[in-house]
Amino acid sequence: MAFRRIETPSEANWLADERVQLGISDEVFGYSEYTRFSHIAGAFSEANDPGKRFYYIGKYEVTRGQLDAVLGGECKKPRTRAKLPAVEVSWFEAIEYSRRLTEWLYQEAPDALPREGGATAYLRLPTETEWEYAVRGGSEVSPADRRARLFPMESDLSSYAWFAGPGSCDNDVRLIGRLKANPLGLHDMLGNVEEMILEPYSMNRVGQPHGQVGAFFAKGGSCLTSRDQVRSSLRVEHNYFDARKKEAARLLMTGFRLVISAPATTDHSRITDLKRDWKALRQLRTAPENGDPVAALETLAQEMASPLLQRELKDIAAAFSSEITRRNEVEARSARTSITTGALLVRTYRDNVNLVKRQQRFLKARELQGDPEEELAAFRGALDRAKLKREVTQQIYLGLLVQSADDFSPDQLTSQLAAITPGIERLGGEKLTRMAALFVQQVTAYQIEGGEDTQTIMDALLVADL
Repeated sequence: MAFRRIETPSEANWLADERVQLGISDEVFGYSEYTRFSHIAGAFSEANDPGKRFYYIGKYEVTRGQLDAVLGGECKKPRTRAKLPAVEVSWFEAIEYSRRLTEWLYQEAPDALPREGGATAYLRLPTETEWEYAVRGGSEVSPADRRARLFPMESDLSSYAWFAGPGSCDNDVRLIGRLKANPLGLHDMLGNVEEMILEPYSMNRVGQPHGQVGAFFAKGGSCLTSRDQVRSSLRVEHNYFDARKKEAARLLMTGFRLVISAPATTDHSRITDLKRDWKALRQLRTAPENGDPVAALETLAQEMASPLLQRELKDIAAAFSSEITRRNEVEARSARTSITTGALLVRTYRDNVNLVKRQQRFLKARELQGDPEEELAAFRGALDRAKLKREVTQQIYLGLLVQSADDFSPDQLTSQLAAITPGIERLGGEKLTRMAALFVQQVTAYQIEGGEDTQTIMDALLVADL
């Protein structure tokens, strides 16, 4: 069984995570799939670094052969049909499968499972956030692509997903891994068989989960899903039980894939780190010079003789704390967006400057060659347009730099640069990463020095060794 590592970059704090958008802004599916936000952080870390988090998800759907080997009690001789996805499996059997396989690994192959801190990993069904983050492409795609209906595809949908009709799987499940993978190297997450999720279903109350908890649900669609209905947000609720058969429900086109996960509080050392990082986040809620309204309300609540007033003040303090945390998340996302945009503008400005130089050399050569005036006029027009692009990019860059200097502290920019560096590197390589660092450096210098000559700022973009 193969698994892929899914990166979930964040700040270097064990309580930091990445805010991700789920769902789709289509009111036809609003009660179930309307756009909402969740948060994700992988269960594992690289070298115990909380800023480099990840989890593992199955590269393929669990197959019939794999199911038989664990729940059937024997490993049958390999055959082609064993590579079909396992279907007609109840949600409870999927849970039992993950339990038995984990226990077998603990007994027979303990080194096959990774460790985090003092804890050994285990297998389970994915949460909806883990599943949808992975199907959309995770950190391998841009935030805009991650919010699209489908992950970025280089060719037609039929190259990536099995769906209903004779042009695809013709309503019958197909062997795993025969179509192209998504940007994270995962196969068949859309179509073929829909995949069960760990937590129970809840409806959507205009952008937030509804309070009623339902039955289990599955994601991604199947060979019974029409082409125009295939989407990353697709979620369908199913009853845990079949009242007609008087047993757990087993559906024709429903299967599952597993994730590898670990406890959050892995050992005493991690709990100590969590307590430390909780205090650090709490202290960031407000600027010290403005005082902390949450702490003031909590202190006032302790002084109240009335238990009713104490509870009400504590509720108000909790609401304040939640809103301040939300505000800090917004500021962090804005800082990350500004840094990424700044890096892209550095690259664009350098490209536009080089374009102007090429146009100037070309025009000069044509003038020396004695080209007709009407042709020279066309070349001069091209040069003017190149200069305009350069000037517009310069003004946008300077505006972003000044705005970032006003909105974010040097510590905020430095921490957010570290958090998004892996994503920027995947987007544009080490060169774009250096451009992001240069933007942060220039913003910080602008703050410290109280402003620089704009030409000096732009000249520095050209002489920097990138």
